[in-house]
Amino acid sequence: MYKRTIASLAFICIFLAACGGNTQREIPTSSSPTSPSPASPTPTSLPPTLTATDLPSHTVVIGPASAAKVVQLAKMGDALFYYLTFSPDGKWLVVSTSTGVNFYDATSLAPIQPTGTQAWAGSPVFSPDGKQVAVSADNSTVTVLDVSSGQTVQTLGGQATGIASIAFSPDGKTLAVSISDDRVVYLWDIATGKNFRTIKTAHQSDVIDAIFSPDGQTLATTSFDSTIELWSVSGGNLLTTLTGHTQAIFGVAFSPDGKTLVTGSYDKTIRVWDVAAGKLLKTIPQPGLVVGIAFSPDGKTLASGSLDKTATLWDVSNWQVLHTLGGNSSAVTGVAYSPDGKTLATGSGNGSIKLWDVSTGQVLQSLEKNGHNNNTLAFSPDGRTVAVGTFDGLIRLWDTSTHQELHTLVASAAGTQNLGGVAFSPDGKTLVAGLSDGKIELWDPSSGQLLNTLSVNTIGISSLAYSPGGTLLATGLFDKTIALWDVASGKSLNILSGHTAIVWGLAFSPDGKTLASASADKTVKLWDVAAGKVLFTLSGHTAAVYGVAFSPDGKMLASGSMDKTVKLWDVSTGKPLAFPNGNLDSGASLAFSPDGMTLVSGAFDGPIQLWDISTGQPMATFKGHTSWVKGVAFSGDGTLLASASLDGTTRLWGVAP
Repeated sequence: MYKRTIASLAFICIFLAACGGNTQREIPTSSSPTSPSPASPTPTSLPPTLTATDLPSHTVVIGPASAAKVVQLAKMGDALFYYLTFSPDGKWLVVSTSTGVNFYDATSLAPIQPTGTQAWAGSPVFSPDGKQVAVSADNSTVTVLDVSSGQTVQTLGGQATGIASIAFSPDGKTLAVSISDDRVVYLWDIATGKNFRTIKTAHQSDVIDAIFSPDGQTLATTSFDSTIELWSVSGGNLLTTLTGHTQAIFGVAFSPDGKTLVTGSYDKTIRVWDVAAGKLLKTIPQPGLVVGIAFSPDGKTLASGSLDKTATLWDVSNWQVLHTLGGNSSAVTGVAYSPDGKTLATGSGNGSIKLWDVSTGQVLQSLEKNGHNNNTLAFSPDGRTVAVGTFDGLIRLWDTSTHQELHTLVASAAGTQNLGGVAFSPDGKTLVAGLSDGKIELWDPSSGQLLNTLSVNTIGISSLAYSPGGTLLATGLFDKTIALWDVASGKSLNILSGHTAIVWGLAFSPDGKTLASASADKTVKLWDVAAGKVLFTLSGHTAAVYGVAFSPDGKMLASGSMDKTVKLWDVSTGKPLAFPNGNLDSGASLAFSPDGMTLVSGAFDGPIQLWDISTGQPMATFKGHTSWVKGVAFSGDGTLLASASLDGTTRLWGVAP
């Protein structure tokens, strides 16, 4: 079946908290005819800390004159694992990742490219007879392909964006496509291409999965609401709702005889259900969150994957552990049996794949990768290094000339805490990281040594910014406040209160006198740093705001929101600035070029756009990332652009030599 990446699902779950309330001086929305237009920006000189010999070997500044010539210079980091399956004949292992579909020999794990598979995308699902495969490239349309020829058999469209899963019926005649946000399942007749039934589930939160029973008469759906619903395929009516889990259910499988349903959940349990009676038979506590479930073809064993970096093989007759499959470098988020049941394939979140002997529990083959969910990004002042913070507590330092990883800095409690922000000091000698457990760590980026740890709170850091003078740190906290810290002493100077939800973005003005904060409460606030008071509350976004960036002259502020817009504001008045092109689009992350002529925005679905500030018009769109672009940043001389995404990759962009 098709599955979203577990990391992105968890990410959405965390960030979509409903928030509201406005305080301080409210500013009207931006489409007012009296909104002032921005003055044409005045080019800004390079920071005084940079000299000609300090700059990387790129010479053309990214801007209006060169935007059309910008290309991807490098892709750094491994793709993340999404899903795996064996081909029905057992010869291939098909692995879906954040950057595409990979094919491996099912015995040796040697990379292969079977004939006719070049167009496969998303997470391919085979028909029971192996003659057809269903793929989705755009998350809204499903294409059924003939495996042997690669030709399109049917294109099934019409469903809303947000495919959560795809499943063939056991007879191969019907395709079930579940839509996450709409909480519906579309049933398609593959031969005619007609949607003959739409099941509107009763789930109270997003649908995660939908699978057929072995006889094709029942459809089981799982959700973030912690319930399982069983539906009649022929009648489209709800048969029963299975309750007992307390967290989202990411693993579900029918036994081959259809009598038993097994589910795995974020509540750290595996539950066994009697399908006919609709009753819970057994609850099996687990040490970690369960994210993958699969029965062996003969129904005698069950495999489960967990975020504790293990997979487990179970004896179904007594539900005792046969083998614990350890030694994995990341959470095991996918499990699949070979058609003969002798081999188990496991996929880990960082992209690693392993083949296991089911009878002995021994590793047969292993393919190690090193992918990580990127959460935050910063350029060193000299433009030679990009620092990327990950969700599992690592800081990866990349050389912008060689594109090689210089250091991997392991933050305290790595693997259990994510990084809310990373930032270089103005002189580039210190790299600061804010962790979700409330610690601030200071590192020497040249040596990779930890210099100091400030246990500043136990609340957790959601965002971070270094003042231009290098004396202050601002941290957004999960309790909706902002803390200001003296870097030298590590002492708290002030707590800024006013937001009614988590603060996801922070930025100091170039003179360090003003702090901008972006919040899930849909507002941006401008603060007087010295007085610790709100200057303006900027309202107009209709969803959580994640990014804020000051123009180099400090006169404009850009804000980006989950409402997929970027707004520009006059810092002196707090009023929105009008543009000929209206609101800019897709602002998950933002940065101004050093000369102030260009704004870059990273989108929630992967594209990156360059905007001409003087006209408000888009100049170029760069495609490559396949998921949320969490950070964008220009080098100090404006010749390089870096981007980091939840797809596990960091990319460098510039004008090709």
